[in-house]
Amino acid sequence: MGAVRLPDDTFPDTQVVTDVIYLRKREEGDDSPIDYSWVESEQVDVPDRWGSKRPQSVNRYFIDNPDKVLGKHSSEGS
Repeated sequence: MGAVRLPDDTFPDTQVVTDVIYLRKREEGDDSPIDYSWVESEQVDVPDRWGSKRPQSVNRYFIDNPDKVLGKHSSEGS
């Protein structure tokens, strides 16, 4: 149904990005097409700690829905 990506400083004493994913079980007999794009990823250039761009694999859902990312993609951390 959807997902939200939270920044690495969302929870105290942690430095980990958190994805909150909302799922819904399909109802029996539901013949609607299934969208599997959420399992795909793509290489995008993101900034590192020195301001250079580095390729990083990002989930297709977050590329298509940048408003669901609270913060910015980067490769500044480990």
